[in-house]
Amino acid sequence: MRNFSDRLFQTVEPIWESYLAHPFVQGIGDGTLDKEKFKHYLKQDYVYLVEYCKIFAVGASKSPDLETMDMFSSLLHGTLHVEMDLHRAYAAEFGISNEELAQTQAGAAMTGYTSYMLNVAQAGGVENAAAAVLACAWSYNFIGKQLAKNPQSLQHPFYGKWVQMYSSPDFTELTDSCIALINRLTAGKPENELKALEEIVVKTSYFEYMFWDMAESLEMWPVAVLMQERRESMRDRPDMLKIAVQAMLDLPMTGYDAETIKQTKHLARVFQLTPSNSEWLDSGS
Repeated sequence: MRNFSDRLFQTVEPIWESYLAHPFVQGIGDGTLDKEKFKHYLKQDYVYLVEYCKIFAVGASKSPDLETMDMFSSLLHGTLHVEMDLHRAYAAEFGISNEELAQTQAGAAMTGYTSYMLNVAQAGGVENAAAAVLACAWSYNFIGKQLAKNPQSLQHPFYGKWVQMYSSPDFTELTDSCIALINRLTAGKPENELKALEEIVVKTSYFEYMFWDMAESLEMWPVAVLMQERRESMRDRPDMLKIAVQAMLDLPMTGYDAETIKQTKHLARVFQLTPSNSEWLDSGS
């Protein structure tokens, strides 16, 4: 009889394969990713990890026995004191201080993702917490191992450490612990409960794709006034401003006020950018 994790992987593998085709992930793999996008990712991912740790704590509090509690506490310790330490050190190489990481405001994708995980973890039993954390660790290990097949990905001066980290034996061990935990907690469960847990893993896998999208588009919150504040804060960073303007041109104009649209079109002409969303082309000057 196969483990529940085998069933889960068969279900989510097509979703995870789509990560490998995502421009952000491909940019890590071939070294072409814009550094500003990666810095945005690092900061949002740090905030994510803080919330991720809370789900391990929820799982520990719901554990029916010491063995399960020990598994959750070990995963919490590994994330809090190993992965996050590596994250801070890696961020420092990109000029991001610990203070800047701590002060990072959560964007829409990160908030939606972690809110969903915390909600399902708190609403159900201990197995819900195990299902909520599974896609993140397992899919990162999946991506890391796939990218590591290319020696150049491992050796890249900026992104090689990311590939090394998530393909490493240590992170594989953490992933295997998450897989073992979900298999242990689902043994003997009826089909209706297994289906509900499978849905959690599927939805968190969708959120993972949204997280890659967030990083690629430098997304925070898609509200016009916030986009205005963001442009003002980047006036001394034309490289980052150009990326942000292009991201806006890739989206529908709906929700942006007339002044925002006017300024965005002006900047598009300055940077000689071409909108990929036809609404910007059809709306006149």
